Amino acid sequence: MGFREKMAWAMLVIMSAMGGLYFYWVFQQSAAIGDWAPPNLRFLIGFVILVIVLAIIAGTVIGISRPSEASPPMDERERMISYSGEVWAGRLMTILILFALGDFAVNDSGNRLFHLTFASLVVSQIAEHVMQILFYRRGV
Repeated sequence: MGFREKMAWAMLVIMSAMGGLYFYWVFQQSAAIGDWAPPNLRFLIGFVILVIVLAIIAGTVIGISRPSEASPPMDERERMISYSGEVWAGRLMTILILFALGDFAVNDSGNRLFHLTFASLVVSQIAEHVMQILFYRRGV
């Protein structure tokens, strides 16, 4: 398993865990007020910073474990895998955003639209890493 595949696994775990944490917090706050919680900028910034820090730590640990694998440029296969994962994630995000906009048209909740849009971003990132892992495993 190469560096980029290991990073895809690490980012899959990081995004899944952090997405779960974020939406656990949203559901707790929403349950406390009886409606969709408004976006909390401080919590959102903390979320993004923590994801970045965890990604840097994961990249460093994976790079240190095999330094020779960490620096080579992407070959044609890896470029195709990266591109294909991004394409599938973009398609999924488009569909999820359209559903979120449809939900907004029906329910007229800006807070809910924000959280559904953010969920679309998180789910599409998870899907990107899942697709990359599948493509690495399948040998695209």
